[in-house]
Amino acid sequence: MSDSDIPKELMETVSLHEGTAAAPLQAPGELPESFGSGRYRVTRRLGEGGQKWVYLGRDAALDRDVVISVLRTGQFDPAQVSRLRREAMTMARFGAHPNIVTVFDIGEEQGQTYVITEFVEGGSVADLLDRHQERPLPLEQVLQFTEQLAGALQHAHAAGIVHRDVKPANVWLTREGTAKLGDFGLASAAQIADPGFEGGIVGTPYYMAPEQAQGNPPNPQNDIYALGAMVYEMATGRLPFRAATLLGIIAQHVHTAPVAPSWHNAGLPKALERLILRLLSKKPEDRPDAGTVAAQVRTIASSAAARMDVAAHYDETSLSRLAEGVFVGREQIMASMRQTLNEAIPGQLRLLLLTGEPGSGKTRICAQLATYAGLRGVRVLTGQCYEGQGAPAFWPWLQIVRDYCKDLSAQQLMELMGQSAADIAQVVPEVRAILPELPPPPVLEPDKARFRFFDSVATFLRNAGRRQPLMLTLDDLHWADPASLLLLEFLGRELAGTPILLLGTYRDAEVDRQHPLTRTLGQLVHLGIGRKIPLEGLSPADIAQYVEMTSGVEPSDALVAAAHRQTGGNALFLTEVVRLLVSEGRLRDLGHGDNIYIPIPLSVREVIHRRVNGLSPECYRLLTTASVIGRNFNLKVLQELQQIPEDELLDLLEQAASTRVIEEVEGQPGEYSFSHALIRDTLYEQLSATRRSRLHLRIAQAIERTYSGALDLHLSALAYHFSQAPFPENAGPAIEYSLRAAERATSQLAYEESASLYQRAVDAAANQPGQELLLCELLVALGEAQLRASLPDRSRATLEQAAALAQKLGSGTLLARAVLAIAPTAIGVRYGQTDHVLIKLLEDALRQTDPADSAIRARLLAQLSLAHYHAPKEERLRLSQEAVEMARRIGGADALLPALYSRSIALMGFEKAGERLEVASEMVRTAELVHNKEMVLRGHYGRFRELLELGERPALDEALQRYGIAAEELRQPAHSWLSPFGQSIIALIEGRLAEAESLATEAAAIGRRAQDANTPLFFSVVLVTLRGLQGRSGEVLERVRTFIEAYPTIKSWRATLAKMYMDVDRPDDARRELELLASHDFIDHPRDGAFVVGMALLAQVVAWLKDEARARLLYDLLLPFAERNVVIGTSAVYYGPMGRHLGLLAGTLSRWEDAEAHFNLSMEMCRQINAPPFLAYSQLECGAMLLESGVPGKRPRAAALLREALDAGERLGMFKVKRDAERLIVNVNG
Repeated sequence: MSDSDIPKELMETVSLHEGTAAAPLQAPGELPESFGSGRYRVTRRLGEGGQKWVYLGRDAALDRDVVISVLRTGQFDPAQVSRLRREAMTMARFGAHPNIVTVFDIGEEQGQTYVITEFVEGGSVADLLDRHQERPLPLEQVLQFTEQLAGALQHAHAAGIVHRDVKPANVWLTREGTAKLGDFGLASAAQIADPGFEGGIVGTPYYMAPEQAQGNPPNPQNDIYALGAMVYEMATGRLPFRAATLLGIIAQHVHTAPVAPSWHNAGLPKALERLILRLLSKKPEDRPDAGTVAAQVRTIASSAAARMDVAAHYDETSLSRLAEGVFVGREQIMASMRQTLNEAIPGQLRLLLLTGEPGSGKTRICAQLATYAGLRGVRVLTGQCYEGQGAPAFWPWLQIVRDYCKDLSAQQLMELMGQSAADIAQVVPEVRAILPELPPPPVLEPDKARFRFFDSVATFLRNAGRRQPLMLTLDDLHWADPASLLLLEFLGRELAGTPILLLGTYRDAEVDRQHPLTRTLGQLVHLGIGRKIPLEGLSPADIAQYVEMTSGVEPSDALVAAAHRQTGGNALFLTEVVRLLVSEGRLRDLGHGDNIYIPIPLSVREVIHRRVNGLSPECYRLLTTASVIGRNFNLKVLQELQQIPEDELLDLLEQAASTRVIEEVEGQPGEYSFSHALIRDTLYEQLSATRRSRLHLRIAQAIERTYSGALDLHLSALAYHFSQAPFPENAGPAIEYSLRAAERATSQLAYEESASLYQRAVDAAANQPGQELLLCELLVALGEAQLRASLPDRSRATLEQAAALAQKLGSGTLLARAVLAIAPTAIGVRYGQTDHVLIKLLEDALRQTDPADSAIRARLLAQLSLAHYHAPKEERLRLSQEAVEMARRIGGADALLPALYSRSIALMGFEKAGERLEVASEMVRTAELVHNKEMVLRGHYGRFRELLELGERPALDEALQRYGIAAEELRQPAHSWLSPFGQSIIALIEGRLAEAESLATEAAAIGRRAQDANTPLFFSVVLVTLRGLQGRSGEVLERVRTFIEAYPTIKSWRATLAKMYMDVDRPDDARRELELLASHDFIDHPRDGAFVVGMALLAQVVAWLKDEARARLLYDLLLPFAERNVVIGTSAVYYGPMGRHLGLLAGTLSRWEDAEAHFNLSMEMCRQINAPPFLAYSQLECGAMLLESGVPGKRPRAAALLREALDAGERLGMFKVKRDAERLIVNVNG
C-alpha cells in the first residue's frame, strides 16, 4: 500500500507519531484570545494535529492552567461531536481518576468546538521514548506506567467508554512522573471516514488492534491491545512491528505474532513478557481485561523473584520467541495486485493467478492482499485445496460458502440465494441446516444438474458481491479436484460485471500439459479478466530485513549473502534456515562478522529434516504417523491410533507446535495442520513403502472406530487409506468405501471425483481372483461415471470392456446396463454417423435378455431405434413402435418416456406429423405425472414443432409459451435457450427479420453458456435461412461449407449449399452439388429430420435448372407432404409450405393447373399461419409460372401477384424478391 492508498486522516496520525507533521489544514490567521465567553484565555500555542489545534490557556474562574483543544472545522460531523460531548459528560459523572487527564468543559464558539482539559506539564511518554533513542525504559518505570494505564482503562471501560487510540503520544506525565491517559473524547470523535473504507478506522497503525484495523466496532479489548503495543515499546525501545509501508504494519497486526520482547531486552522478566504477549493476542477474547492487567503488574512489581526470573535465561533457542508471518519485499507485485483489486471493487470481475515454487511466499502475499482488501471494505473468503485424498467434493468452494453463511440468518441467506438455495444445499449441507424447509432440487440429467448447481453458486456470489465486494482466494489450485476447477471456469465466465476478485495460487512446476489445471488456466486467461504473476526469490536486502524483523537480530552481510546464495530467496527455505539457526542457538553468533563459515543445508527438505530430528523421539514418531493421515489431521483419530493418554498426546502436539512444525486450525478445536506441505512431505517420504501401507491401514481402521456413527462424512478418506494398504484382506473394505464415496460424490455433482473413486474400486477388484462378476458391475458403474464427467471416449472404452466381460459371463442384465449406458451418445453427438458397433451390442443385449416384456427390454428397443436414426432403411419405425407398445403393456414412466422419445425421433422424415404430435402430447402428460421436467420440456418443444408443420397457429404459440414457462422454472440454459430460439422462428415467419436475428443471437449466447452442442447448428440454420430471405446468401457460403466438412454425411447441408449457389447465380456449382445428391435418384437419403427440408431445397434448385427428370422424382417424393409446412428436424426452423415447392416442380414439368393449385394452397397456408415472407415467395413464383404457362387469361392475375410480391419484398427487406418481381412486371407490361 502506497501512502496515496491510505486515508488522509490515518496518514496524519502516523506523521504525528513519527515527528514529521502532515500538511495542516488552514489554521486561524491569528492566535485566538479566549473561549467560553472569555473564561478560558489563550496563553500560547502548544501544537496542532490532523484534527485539532492545541493551546495553553488560563481558566479565569478557577485561576488554573488548562489545555484548550479546538477541533478543526469540517473534521467532525455532528454525530461525532455529540458523542464527544456525551463521553466527556459520562467521564465527569463517573468521577475523576488519578491516571486520566480530566475533561473540565466542552463547548462551541463561533462555529468551532473546543474541549478544556487538565494541563499536565511533564510531557508525554512519546517524548520520553524519543529521549531514550530505541533503548528500553527502566523496568520500574515500565511497570509503574503499565499499572497506572491499566487502572485508567479499567475506570473508563467501567463507564462504557473505549479510548480507541491508546499510544505514547496520548499519555502525559506529571512532574512527579505519574502517567495520565488523555484525548479520550477526541480519539473517539476522530474516526476515519474515507469513502474507500468500509466502516472506518480509529487509532494509530503502530498500536492498532487487528479487529480495529479491519473496521470492526470498537470494544475495550482494542485498548488492551494498544496498551500491549505501548508496553512492548517501553520495555524494548522498539515497536512490536515495523515495515516500509502502512499496509505492512497493519498486515502484521492482523497476521503476525511479534518477536518475543526478550530478544530485544534480555533482562525482561518472564512474567512480564508473557503478559505483553497476551495483551498482543490476535483474538480479543484471549486478552485479559484492564483490571487483570493491573493486578498482574502489581504482582510482578512486588515480587523480587518474579523480576529476577528473566525470560532470556530459559528461551534462548525457543522458536516461540520468533515473529511469525513476517512479510518483506514484493513491493511491485503488491502494488500491481492492489491495483487489480481496486479495479474489481466498482463492479468488474478480476482474476489473479499467483504462481511459484513451493515456499516462495504465495500464501503470505495472499494474506497481505487480504489485509488491504479488508481496509477497502472487501469481504475476504478463502478456500484451501486439499493435498491428497479424502476431502469432500468442491472442497475449496465448500469452505467459501460455509464461511460466508455462518453468521447469516435464514432470512438473509434466502435473500442472497433465493431459489438457488436448494441446489447449493445438496453440496453444502450447512445451507440446509439453516433452511431446513428447502424442497429437493429437480431430478435432471447429470450435466444439466451440475450446470444448475454451478449457476446457483454464481447467482449466490453475484448477489453477495453486490452486497459487499468479495475477494475469493483459492490456495494451492494444483491440488484442486477437477469439479472445483470446472466451477472456477464457469464463474470466470458468469460473474462478469460483479465486484469480485478471484485470487488463485498454484505451483507451476507441478502443472504439466496433462494436469486438469492447465485447461482451466487456458480458459481463464482466454476470458481476459486477469493475469498470471510469477514469484521470484527474495533479494539480499529483503532477506536482511526478514531476519531482523523475525528475530530482532541484525544479520551480517556474510549471513545474508550465504542465505541468499543457498536459499535462492525462497521464503520457506529462508524461514526454516532462521528457525534452524535459532533452535541450534547459532543465530546471534552468526549475526556479526564477515568472513565466517555459515553451514546452511543444501535444500529446504534437508533443513526440515534436521529440524524435526531435533524433536523428542515420541514427538517425531507421532508426526510421521500424522503425515500419513495428510496435511490436516484430527486429534481424535490420532489418539485412536496412538493409544496414549490425551494429556500426553497434547504435550507432544504442543512440542511440535512450539517448533512451528504444526499449527492448530483456527476455529476448529482438535484439528491440526502441518505448517507447510513440504514439512508433511518430508516426514512422509522418510517412511518405507511397507510402513506407509501399514499406517494407512491402521488409519482407516481408526477412522472407522472414531466415526462409527457418522461414516458418510469420511467415506473418501476411508476409501483412500484402505486402497493405500494393498493387502488382499483389505480389498473388500477398499471397494465398499470407494463405492459409497463415489455414490456420495455423484449426489454432490462431483462427477470427476466419482469416476476417480469408481476407478479405485475397479483397480482393487481387478486384482482379486474370482471377482469377475463384481468387476463387471464396477466397470459399468465406472463407465456411467465417466460419461457424467464428460469423458465420452473413456466411458465408451470402459463400457465396451464391461459389455465384453458381461457376454463372457453370460449376464444379459449386465450387458444391457453397459449397452444402455453407451446408448445416450447414439444421437445428438455423432451427427450423421451410424454406430454399427453399438447396434450390434444392442442386438446382442436383446438376444441375451429375457424375451418377456420388461422395462429394460423396452429401453433397449428404444435405443436401438435411435441407433438406426441415420440409416436409410425404416427399421427404426418398427423398433420404436415395438418399444412403445411394450412400455405401455408393462406400465411405468421409466420405460414409456424413453420409448416415446425414440418414437418421436423415429417418425421424423415421414409424413407422420399428426402421430408425432400425439406422441409429444403423451410425453408431456406422462412426464408431468412423474415430475420429469426435462421430458416435459422435450414434449412441449415437440408439440411446437409438429403444430408448426401442421400450420395450427394459435396452438403452436401456446405450446411455445408453455415451453418458456417450464424452462424458466427449471433454470437450465440447456433448455431455456430454445425459448428465444423458438421466438426467433416466429419472428422469421412473420417477416420481422432483424428481430429474428436478434432473438437467435440471444438464444445462441445462452446455448453457448450451457455448452450445448446443438447451439451452433441451430443458429446457423436460422442465419442461413435469414440471409436467403434477405437476398444475402453469399455472406454465409463459407459457414455452410464448414458444416459440410464437419458433417459430410448430413446431406441437407449439401442441399443447402446447392440452393445458395442458386441464390448467387452460380448454375454450374449448383448443378455439381445436385448431381452428387441425386446420383441414386435420392433413394439413399436417410429419412432423418432434415430429409424433407433437403428435398424441398433441391426442388428449388431443380426448378431453376429446368431439370425435368429430377423434378419428376422429387415431385413424387414430396407429394405426400403437400398439405404440410416444411420444418427442419428438432430445431423447427421454418421453410414455408410444401405447396410452394410442389408448385415449382409442377411448373417445371409444365403441369400448369397442378402448379397453380399447389401455389394457391401455399398462399392460403401462409395467410393462415401469418407468414408474409413465404407468401411473397409463393406470389412471385406463381406469377412467374403463370406468365411462363402462356395460358390465356392468366396474365392479369400474374401481374397482380407480382405487384403484391414487389410490395412485400420492399416492405420486408427481401431485396431479391423485389428485384425479381420488378423484372417480371416489366415483362408483363410489354
